[in-house]
Amino acid sequence: MCRNTIGVGVNRPGCFAEYLVIPAFNAFKIPDNISDDLAAIFDPFGNAVHTALSFDLVGEDVLVSGAGPIGIMAAAVAKHVGARNVVITDVNEIPLELARKMGITVRLTSPKENLNDVMGGVRHDRRF
Repeated sequence: MCRNTIGVGVNRPGCFAEYLVIPAFNAFKIPDNISDDLAAIFDPFGNAVHTALSFDLVGEDVLVSGAGPIGIMAAAVAKHVGARNVVITDVNEIPLELARKMGITVRLTSPKENLNDVMGGVRHDRRF
């Protein structure tokens, strides 16, 4: 992962424009043998991998706040690279059920709960 990443729509304008001009090296032609469904997760999966691998997670306890697509993928990556204990929190039980099926420890939180209180109740070394 490049530490000098410049995100379209984040560090440069144009993300939601009808037409977009970007440098050629920022474009990637999806090969015909990759389905649109698989290609659709490239960006969120890349974000999850970049976030999770920004830390040395081997043997660490990890808390992921938010069980949306990127959070669940980041939790899976953290678990895959050797994190000791991966916990994911969310206010919605539905995405937590998927995380549970993946073998990730889950914690349902209330929107009224203070996240610092939640983190205090879950042993962790890294959080994202």
